[in-house]
Amino acid sequence: MEEIKNLPLHDGLLDSIVIKWSKGVVEFHFSVFSEKGKSAQPHLLKFLQVSELNVPHTSPWGESGSVNSIDYENGICKIQIQSGDDITIKAEGYSFVLKKP
Repeated sequence: MEEIKNLPLHDGLLDSIVIKWSKGVVEFHFSVFSEKGKSAQPHLLKFLQVSELNVPHTSPWGESGSVNSIDYENGICKIQIQSGDDITIKAEGYSFVLKKP
């Protein structure tokens, strides 16, 4: 999962988070700039075999839905929102795909 750090999420907009409890899946729906020179495209970041999820929404830096960074350390993925909130996920795998219209 180390390679998750390389996803083009910076400045992407987090649209929604969907939890599929019985499957242990969490889906993050983003609009991201995945291709240079093109507008943001809808993408799905799906975490598999999720055992922990923390989604604070306290906005210590002010309101924002844009991604500042994504990191992976000690088995935990951290998505930092430009609001200052850190979303953390413990999962066994993930996929990242362009959503079809």
